[in-house]
Formats: sequence, C-alpha cells, structure tokens
Amino acid sequence: MKQINTASTNGISLSCTQGAPLATPALGRFPSNTATLVGDPGTSIYASVSYPAVFDKGDQPDAFVTLDRSGRAVLRFRSDALASDKPIDADLRAVSMAAYPEYRPDQLVSATVIFGNYRIAAQPNIWCYGYATGAVADGVSPCSIYVVLDKEINKPLKTFNLSLDNGARVAGAAPVASPEPGTTVYSIPFSSNGFGAADIVCDVPATVRGVVTLPDTNDGDIVVVKLMFLARPGA
Repeated sequence: MKQINTASTNGISLSCTQGAPLATPALGRFPSNTATLVGDPGTSIYASVSYPAVFDKGDQPDAFVTLDRSGRAVLRFRSDALASDKPIDADLRAVSMAAYPEYRPDQLVSATVIFGNYRIAAQPNIWCYGYATGAVADGVSPCSIYVVLDKEINKPLKTFNLSLDNGARVAGAAPVASPEPGTTVYSIPFSSNGFGAADIVCDVPATVRGVVTLPDTNDGDIVVVKLMFLARPGA
C-alpha cells in the first residue's frame, strides 16, 4: 500500500494520521492525530505543531522526545474547537507538524495535518462520529475512532461494539468475540457524557473496516468507517 503524508531526511522520517475531529476539552472529548517518528534509536527529537494545535502530553505546541530501542516515537496532538467553529461538519483545519534531531535543524521534516469535525451519524442513538486514519502499520501507531451518543436519549448505554477485519486490533484490549478468521469484536466503554474512543493498530498495510454497533439496544444503530494502515517508511 502506498505511503502518504510522510516526510524524511537522512536523519528521521515523519508520518502523520489525518482527519481527527476537533477537541472539546470542556466536554471531555480529546480526539487527536498521531505522528510517528522513525530514526536511529536513542536520537533526541524536537517536535512542534502550529496554532491552534498542541501535543496531548503537556498541552504545549512543542515537545522533546527520544526514539526508543526500535528507533520509533509516537506523539499525539490535538486541535481544540474555537468559538467560531461550527459544532458539526466544520470546514477542515490544516496545521503543520515539524520535527528534527536536536541541534540538527538542517534535518527538518514536516507534514500538513488535517483536523475535521464529527460526522452526523443519522442513527437512533449515535449522534455523531469521527476518526483519524493513515497510521503506520507497525503494531504501535494508532488510527482512532470516536463515537458520541445523542445527549437527549435516556437509555443506559454503557459500551459500543467495534468489529475490525484484516487482523487489526484495539490497542491494549482483548476481543470479546472473533466471528471469523481475521475479524475481531471489541467492547469499548462510553464515558459518563456519552463519548467513546478506541485506538486501533495493525501490523501490516491494509484498509480496515470498522463497524460500530450498540449491544444494549435493539434500535439498529450502525456506523461503518474505513481506516488506512500504511507501509512503514522505507518499506
């Protein structure tokens, strides 16, 4: 599968996901895109994102990170909704993500990263959803799915089921079912305000079909998304 949104120099490479919804911290919703940095193990990297975006860790627009033993680091960053933004189906927002090995700005890599907003689900109980796609297929870098329940419903909906194919899995979770080879189902909790999020990883380049359903109701809610996992830089 073709690699997209990747930049590289002789020092490091950078790959970013696209499409995460804008964050609304006041409502406890923190969708994010991710950046995967690859280079020599132990390399100290300076990274930055342009306004209005910040890294999840530290809530700042810049960060230092050290590549692990595998020569990789994954950074999450978000862009908060502004007062002028539409709450749903807002225009896309582009921010810049840049990084270089410490003291080596000549090895700068950068990418333009898109944030969007939630999509209306037109379902009985699911109000809207969003997702970030285009992660590196390294078993560590995640695509993400975000689901928001209709705040007007008065039902005890505590979880959603997420079915994944092509060997993809929810990071840090065990499947609750495996209806056929290569397909697994996970149970994802909603927060008290009806927000649910799942990080999905995959070991091989693939287009993964994610199907969201609600196990605690027979209303027939269903949301389907396609997530792209891309070849590792240099593969």
